[in-house]
Amino acid sequence: RKSSRESPEPSDKSEMDDWHLSLVKTLRANMDSEKLYPPGDVFILASPGDDEVADKYLPELKPKDTSKPKDDEQVPVGLFYCPDVTERFTELRFTRNMIVHHLPSTYERKLSALVHEFIL
Repeated sequence: RKSSRESPEPSDKSEMDDWHLSLVKTLRANMDSEKLYPPGDVFILASPGDDEVADKYLPELKPKDTSKPKDDEQVPVGLFYCPDVTERFTELRFTRNMIVHHLPSTYERKLSALVHEFIL
């Protein structure tokens, strides 16, 4: 049984898109707390497909050996300076594997790959 607070299920994709858009607008309108941003200089560690910046600057880079399964060591990594922290971090970005991307072991692998590419 649905509670009175739950919204009805939209019947098609356009209704679902409209519902999501109205939800986002409502959430944005209700966000009146002070924003918190990372302090100091911020750098983004990303691979193509992870981020728009990486997609812009690393579009031609592909994994070295496509016969093997995709692995972190095969994927090119870039380190990018973030000139406008407030613009970049105004809203949360939700992705399917956002938790995995921010594990310390992931940072270690990507930094190691970046150093390895730089040295070779």
